Amino acid sequence: MLMPKKWKYRKQQRGRRRGKAWRGGTLAFGEYGLKALEPAWITDRQIEASRVAMTRFIKRGGKLWIRIFPRQAIHQKALRKRAWARARARQNTGWRWSSRAGLMFEMAGVDLATAQPSGVA
Repeated sequence: MLMPKKWKYRKQQRGRRRGKAWRGGTLAFGEYGLKALEPAWITDRQIEASRVAMTRFIKRGGKLWIRIFPRQAIHQKALRKRAWARARARQNTGWRWSSRAGLMFEMAGVDLATAQPSGVA
């Protein structure tokens, strides 16, 4: 799974997902791309599942670039947490990428007939 090697602060606020992305909306590496049309949270498991599905569909031909990375931690309150305990007793349950509308995946080295059903075209 994708996750940062280290992070600067222990806790992170949820942030906002409104508006359009002002960067990352054009193709930079490949010939075809998969673009998010509205803001959403995408987890590390969803990114990995989509990568596996695309590489299996193109039968490991061509090249696939992942333009997103999950930087935001997903926390959950610890089990059997006492009512008077502080908020630092939290478990990290995963990572997510807070997306605005923008390019997520790029693909090159395959024809349009192969790239289109895989989702990247």
